Amino acid sequence: MSCASCALFLEMVLQREPDITKVFWEGRDIFKKALNQARQGSANMDSLIALGVGVAYSYSLTALFRGSRHVYFNAATGIIDLVIFDKTGTLTEGKANVTDLLNISP
Repeated sequence: MSCASCALFLEMVLQREPDITKVFWEGRDIFKKALNQARQGSANMDSLIALGVGVAYSYSLTALFRGSRHVYFNAATGIIDLVIFDKTGTLTEGKANVTDLLNISP
């Protein structure tokens, strides 16, 4: 691996830090509930979400280490964002509409 390849890899890893925080810190309740359901031998929507996000994230990590640019970190983060919006009632109680969601800034 050349020095340029190492720099590119390091840059890609550092760009993923917010995704890591979002998926594993803000989405931790989803993963906990899915794990509890798996221990009981059943599944619910949290199980499906955790499975989808986990697969997208683990595939992306593998692809990143192989040097591929086809990663799905943003998809995993988007799924967690939408679930958190829904669980807080922001989307369902009429507190926000599509234009309000589009105007959200970090």
